[in-house]
Amino acid sequence: MLKTYHKLLGIKLNRVLSIVTLAISLSACVSPFSDDESVARDELLSIAPIGSDAREAKPKLEAKGFKCHWAENRPFLGLEGIHNYLYCHKSIFAGPLVTQRWQLALVHESFVVTNAKFGIGLTGP
Repeated sequence: MLKTYHKLLGIKLNRVLSIVTLAISLSACVSPFSDDESVARDELLSIAPIGSDAREAKPKLEAKGFKCHWAENRPFLGLEGIHNYLYCHKSIFAGPLVTQRWQLALVHESFVVTNAKFGIGLTGP
């Protein structure tokens, strides 16, 4: 009886591990941009090139799963001074108790894109 119980417990544990592995694999498929900040910046600028209208980028970024809002006269980590920008962020599951987070600022002057800055990192315990 004890041997049968351990065998069943092992099967259930294997199923749980398989589901967790699958979830981790699938989460990698939904990354909106590269994990490399300079590559991600270039990918962002392919959506909203310098000189384009920042308002056109907002629905495109939201379609990629980002939550976005407009920031006026605010600082952004990695940019000196204060700026007007479209701030967007997205987090996805990266592992047990860990998420990967993308934060971006699409800097604009009168909604004309002038710069872009990315922040990418892992959050968790």
